[in-house]
Amino acid sequence: CSHMHIMRVIMWLHTTPAMVYLLSIISDYNRTRVAMAMCADVAMIGCTLLGDLAMNKAVWAACMTITFICFAHVIKAMWGMFDAPLAEALSEGSRQSLKVLRLCTVGLWFVFPTLYFVNMFQLLEYHVEEWLWTVGDFCGKVMFSSSLLYGNFLTIEQRRLIAMRIVEEGNRIQIIHELKELIEHKERFMSSMSHELRTPLNGIIGLSDALLVGSSTQLGEAALRTLTTIKTSGARLLNLINDIL
Repeated sequence: CSHMHIMRVIMWLHTTPAMVYLLSIISDYNRTRVAMAMCADVAMIGCTLLGDLAMNKAVWAACMTITFICFAHVIKAMWGMFDAPLAEALSEGSRQSLKVLRLCTVGLWFVFPTLYFVNMFQLLEYHVEEWLWTVGDFCGKVMFSSSLLYGNFLTIEQRRLIAMRIVEEGNRIQIIHELKELIEHKERFMSSMSHELRTPLNGIIGLSDALLVGSSTQLGEAALRTLTTIKTSGARLLNLINDIL
């Protein structure tokens, strides 16, 4: 049984870092944080193996202390790996599924040290213990396969969102370009209208003013009133055009 136990710990040394890495795919952890979590996992399993091979209790106790510290770090890292997917979940159903997956994943991680100490203190019969190990290993594969599958779905969703952002950005650039063209057309229209309307009005106002000044003694009262009305109306129309344009 002791040889089987050591072989099982060696198997963990090969598989659990890979599980931590697969779980990090769905997270926003950088390479440094992922590497630290994997190194903590390797140190945890390595100290467990050294503790099993230790010849005295002091070495065993030191190895177990380091193991528990590394275990706490790995659990904290695994729990945090779900924070980013939970924040980016688009629906309440996805969010609840992620919460359940996180609880199952972290809970399963507690099962293995529990079985380790059950085996150490021989609290269960050998065939029951082996059955529990088999169930635990199977559940571990299911949990991390689910995490990997969700990571693939998340990648697809991210690609879809990126494509939508590219389309929206293209539409925004096109709208900005069309607005610039409209503004340029408006400015050309305003400039043209300003020239076409102001020039005749200024001419009318100038001519009526010249007639009033130069011919005031030769024209009758009715003609002078007409010229004054023409000048006043032209000035008002010019002020209105200035206000509009």
